[in-house]
Order: sequence, then structure tokens, then C-alpha cells
Amino acid sequence: VLDLIGKNHGLKKTHEIARIISCIKFRLESLNEPPFAFVTSFTSQRDATTHWQGYSGSSGVALHFDARALSEQAKQIGAYLSCCKYVENQQQDFINSLFSELLTKCQTTLDSGFSSDEDHLKWLAEVTLYNLAKAAPIIKSKEFSHEQEWRCVYYLPWDGYSKYPDLSEIEFLNRSGIVTGRKALKLSIKKGEKALLPLKAITVGPSQYQPINMLTIPALLSKYGYEGIKFRESVSPLRQNI
Repeated sequence: VLDLIGKNHGLKKTHEIARIISCIKFRLESLNEPPFAFVTSFTSQRDATTHWQGYSGSSGVALHFDARALSEQAKQIGAYLSCCKYVENQQQDFINSLFSELLTKCQTTLDSGFSSDEDHLKWLAEVTLYNLAKAAPIIKSKEFSHEQEWRCVYYLPWDGYSKYPDLSEIEFLNRSGIVTGRKALKLSIKKGEKALLPLKAITVGPSQYQPINMLTIPALLSKYGYEGIKFRESVSPLRQNI
């Protein structure tokens, strides 16, 4: 990010924009605040042996979501859905595009009569940096490209002044001695009187009980009002624990 910030972003580099960029570069070099990003992970691989073994113990089911509906629902709660960027030029384009958009908003704010004194420019820099940080969860090493991961990312709204964003919707949990925050991701879509997830299909994972699950899981979904869901058997090998 630091390398990209000094590049041309298609904006006339006014004194104010140059100062905002300078403040952001300084803050990036010394950033130590707790993160307020909440991430839900998905994958475009519907039946990967490594995923079954790594995340479900070689059993369970894989839920197939309607990506377009999922993306629209994420926007409704202020989140966004994106595939992870594993290739360097894709990462650069993604960050550069976001940073250009944020600097344009800064310039629009300044043009509207917003004060350009030092304190106000620092506030603009803080808000811009906070929004720029939304790109971080999407950047991953190419060594993980086999995961084909997508992430739904939610950042708590922040006014740029308070020490913390609004934490009223955050549930804090103690997991093995580590206290973490959790934000419920409500992706259900209202259909009649029911709120249903935007499911398209389900892959029933490798298990010695797979034939039985192929009968009972469709019945379970039907009970809760899901219709037209496709069900598939995983073709991944079953890993037996000896």
C-alpha cells in the first residue's frame, strides 16, 4: 500500500491532497490500532478434498450460495463480497482503484468548503485510511491461490473522532484465552413469511453415512421452506481416522 500511495491517481495533486497522502503514509508506518474488520469466508470450489479435510473433518455439507444475491444482500448491511486477490498486479489494481476513489471523495469534500486547516486534513486522512484498510482482507499470498477464496467483509462505521466505532452490535467471545469480537452476518432474504438464505445447491460431504444424508438433508431443507435446491454427492475420498 505504501508503494502505491505515491503513484499518480488521476487527480491534480493539490497541497491538501498531498498533505492527506503524507498523513496516511505516516499512519501506515505506525498503525497499531485493533482491527474492526469482520470477515466471512467462502470458496468457489464446491468439492475440494483439502477443504473437507481442513474445515469439516471430512464430513458435513457444502452450501452453494447464489453469488449475485449474496453480494446484493451484503450491500444491504454495509458489507461487500469479493474474490481474494492473489496475483500482484491484481492486488495493485484493486488498491489503486480504491485509493483513487477515496482521494476523489476527499477532493470533493474540500471543494464543498470543508476547512483545509491541519486538524481537518488529519481527520480526512484518518477516515480515508480507515476506508482504505477495507482492502486488506482481500489481499492474500499467491501461495494460497488454490483455495479460490471469496470474502464478505464488514467494517464498523466510524466517525473519525471516537476512539472506537459503534460496538453495540459486537459480541465478544473468549476462545481458548483469546477475546475476539463477532458480528452476526445476516444474509437471509425475505420470501413470503420466511427469511431464507440464497441457496442454490448443497454438496453432501464424504461420509460412511452419505447415502442416508442424501435422503434426510433434502427433507430437512424442505421442512424450513427451501425449494428447488440441487443436491450432489461429494466425489472426494473419505478419510478414515485410524
